[in-house]
Amino acid sequence: MKEAPRPVVYPFEPEIEQAIVVFACSVPRFYSLIGHAVEADRLRAPAARDLMAAAHAIAKKQGCGPTWAALAVQHLASLMARGKVTLDAVNAAKDYLIDAEVAMPSVSPEDLSAQVAPVIQRVRFKEAVQASVSGLKAGGVDAAAVSQMFDKIDRLGKGGSDDAVLLDDIVNDPTFLDEADTDLLLFGIPEVDAALGGMERQALTLLVGGSGAGKSMALGHIAVEAFLAHHHVIYVTLEISPRKFSRRVMRNLTDMTKREMSLDPTLARSRYTAMRATSRGTLAIAEAHPLVTSPKDLKGVIERSQRTNNVEFDTFVIDFADKLRVNPKASQYDDQLAVIDGLRDIAVVADGWTVTASQSDRKSTNRPWLDLDAVADSMNKIRSADIVIGLGRTEEDKETEQLRFSIPKRREGEGAHTRVGPIPWDPDRGRICMVTNRVYPW
Repeated sequence: MKEAPRPVVYPFEPEIEQAIVVFACSVPRFYSLIGHAVEADRLRAPAARDLMAAAHAIAKKQGCGPTWAALAVQHLASLMARGKVTLDAVNAAKDYLIDAEVAMPSVSPEDLSAQVAPVIQRVRFKEAVQASVSGLKAGGVDAAAVSQMFDKIDRLGKGGSDDAVLLDDIVNDPTFLDEADTDLLLFGIPEVDAALGGMERQALTLLVGGSGAGKSMALGHIAVEAFLAHHHVIYVTLEISPRKFSRRVMRNLTDMTKREMSLDPTLARSRYTAMRATSRGTLAIAEAHPLVTSPKDLKGVIERSQRTNNVEFDTFVIDFADKLRVNPKASQYDDQLAVIDGLRDIAVVADGWTVTASQSDRKSTNRPWLDLDAVADSMNKIRSADIVIGLGRTEEDKETEQLRFSIPKRREGEGAHTRVGPIPWDPDRGRICMVTNRVYPW
């Protein structure tokens, strides 16, 4: 089959093309103004095409252009792990950005956009005219559609996505009512999933609970459920050892207590093998040092783990947020905002899920229902999280081995302000609560 010819390249000088690519990969304002309209295939340098395509992919996921050029390189590295981009292409993109650091002009996003927009407009205008003429020859064109197309070309560089859009235009889009969040990550507890409906992609879920409420157990529970749902999960522990967490996973998957496994290890291993065979997912465990690790450090751990295991993770379980630091000199209150935003960025860039936990304050230790005021140190965490789930246990609940869930915040979808429980919890089998909807292969 004959390959389609490459589109006509933009007549930019190499230095201008380089500036366009770097700005599109690191300055959201420039991407909004004109970067979104730069077609990757029309750039001259192969590295420029790869980086621009990466910028478009990131913008599609997070709703705005990337804020750091390294994110575009990371996107290419993720594609390389799936065999879609070569190592040479990734290295060429890195070299391209290094060269740009030396040659980058001192220019504002608005000034560069003003120079770039007319060139892109001319290219699009010429092709729009040709398409309109071809349409007339073929039997007619939609005058309203043609008018809208030329109007869109005229607006390039004059505000981009900052322009106001009429509600009618949004609602009349045929895809507006499509169910965009059908791919949801479930908690794995039927009562909670019924109330929450699942966690949407690019969301950060924050579990809040006191000491002994089961935060780490809940994080492990979610990690196993995501793994069984065929997701690629990485569990980063800053508290318990990977070996101890692995024992929890083993108990969860085999539906056996620690004593039952020690009495019959052969049965435990056979059950684990049978359960493992039911999932196409991956569960990796990494360890990080508490109080000196930042979200940026976690990204490095994740990237190395992806290369080592040849897998692209989509579910990130961090045990837990209070053990992370960005700026040790900043106050705990301010620093936790940077921590939570960094964790959320991991989910956004990967188009996946990040789940972590935080300690509740002392007065909430025996409260049955935890609300937004229960966080121990920084309400900034609550503001940045997409979903907040409280884990509450009264003294009576502890005696009767029960747990309560509250959902004081849900940014998207339903389930906010819901309360679930008390329901029996089951830490002896490496899970926070009894699972009633799981089918075991034995």
